[in-house]
Amino acid sequence: MKSNAWYFLLMIVTGALLMCPLSAVAQTPEEPGRVSLPPSPEAALEFQEMTENDEFDDYYINPYADRVEYDPYVNHDHAPLPWKLGELALEALSSPAKPLAHLGEWLLCSEHYSPETPLDDHAIGLQPIPARPDLLIETNEKFLDVGFLNQGIVLPTGAVWRPSFWVFGTYRTSLDYFNNRNGTNVTEWANRLDLFGQLNLSGTERLVVGLRSLDKELTASRLFTSYEFHDGQWLDGLNADIQTLFFEGDFGEIFP
Repeated sequence: MKSNAWYFLLMIVTGALLMCPLSAVAQTPEEPGRVSLPPSPEAALEFQEMTENDEFDDYYINPYADRVEYDPYVNHDHAPLPWKLGELALEALSSPAKPLAHLGEWLLCSEHYSPETPLDDHAIGLQPIPARPDLLIETNEKFLDVGFLNQGIVLPTGAVWRPSFWVFGTYRTSLDYFNNRNGTNVTEWANRLDLFGQLNLSGTERLVVGLRSLDKELTASRLFTSYEFHDGQWLDGLNADIQTLFFEGDFGEIFP
């Protein structure tokens, strides 16, 4: 019984092979996804001759085009008339033409409003940048300066310090009038000074200290150094309290 089953299976496989013809064609080895025989000697010889004769140079494109000088005396073709008419039509529709504005007023029974502004619609162009004012104190290295960096100080640990100290700030003054509607109006001359000191240890490490010397911090407000014209007295807000204090950088850079 088992021998009959094996014989029947062998007959099915043999019939399937006879129904599917087998063909072996010489193909190029570069064709992916297909198992093929090695190329024939004639095809290999033809491919070798093609490589030696550099027949692929006919398809080479030079990416660097030849330089072409502009000649103003060369006559160029003008744009077709329909293109010009189309551009003129678009410009007429997009421009604030008075005839179209009057036509719109008549159709909509409304009045055309043209806003007036003192600003000019012409480009101003590039303007010179004013020179940067110097800081109050600039030691060793200047702020946003140009040129070469200093050599710095080489520590025994290998770190390179370029210490510098800058002092800068902003001073503000104003004349104020406040009507509180209860008869005690305030007219004063107030002042404020934001003063900062920055100690640079290297190009990326710094220590910043900030003061507001002319306005003192109170519980829920600040007392500015000012003069009240109503009472004729000075208000003293002088102080030496530190308002800003932080270090920015990496300790591993200055203490490796």
